[in-house]
Amino acid sequence: MYGTGLLGTFLMFCAWLLQLFTVIGGLNNIPFLNKVYYAQARNNNQATNYNLWNSCTEQPIGTVTQCGPTTAAYDWSTAAPYNNVSGLGGHSKMFLALSICTWIAFGLTTLILLSSLCTNCCCRKRAGSRWFDFNHFWWTLISWLAQLAALVLALLLGIRGGQLISNSVSGTSTSLGPSTWMSVGALAALTLAMLMYCCGFCCGGRKRRTADAPVNTYDDKPRRGWFGRKRAPAADAGGYGANPDGYGAGAGNYGGNTANGYNV
Repeated sequence: MYGTGLLGTFLMFCAWLLQLFTVIGGLNNIPFLNKVYYAQARNNNQATNYNLWNSCTEQPIGTVTQCGPTTAAYDWSTAAPYNNVSGLGGHSKMFLALSICTWIAFGLTTLILLSSLCTNCCCRKRAGSRWFDFNHFWWTLISWLAQLAALVLALLLGIRGGQLISNSVSGTSTSLGPSTWMSVGALAALTLAMLMYCCGFCCGGRKRRTADAPVNTYDDKPRRGWFGRKRAPAADAGGYGANPDGYGAGAGNYGGNTANGYNV
């Protein structure tokens, strides 16, 4: 259905926007982006923010002073001053999986959003087609699974890492950051978008013919002769019987009207 397709497109845009901030969070020490992090550890009016690409330092808390260099699949256990905490290291594969799942979800969401925009804006006559909703549903399901995996990894790393830091360093408190909650929002938006595409696929049927619509039968179609010449439709009996200029009623042109025939 056309309405579910538009609503699904809007939800995909919301999910894409949240994923975008999660991906670019902490890339540079600029306002707003330096406050988008997965987890934070605070101690003595100083805080360390853990991002997807690096870590940033707040001193005092609330003012980001510097951000480290960007690194693919960044391992949070390498960030000072908590890099010597026992049990915090040795999870580089989990950080790699977090980065991969985040990028897969973001890439698929981008492609689905572009496809849905083209379908509902450029191909409005076909926007209600079940084929489009069927494809968007399955691709959204794959993106949803990748986003779910990324969220689970972020929760495990943030909560477990925070517990290890709090237990090892006295006076330290930890909390989850905006990137984690943005991941939750992106997962919710993908879930609703998937439901919209599913409704469009299940409830949006083909257009039915109305009672007043003309029905094309075989007899209505023009016929052709052996050499491509058109012959009169079978339903038009006037061509041979009722038409006075035809072969039936006008037979006198050959038999009855002999004045202009061979007897002259």
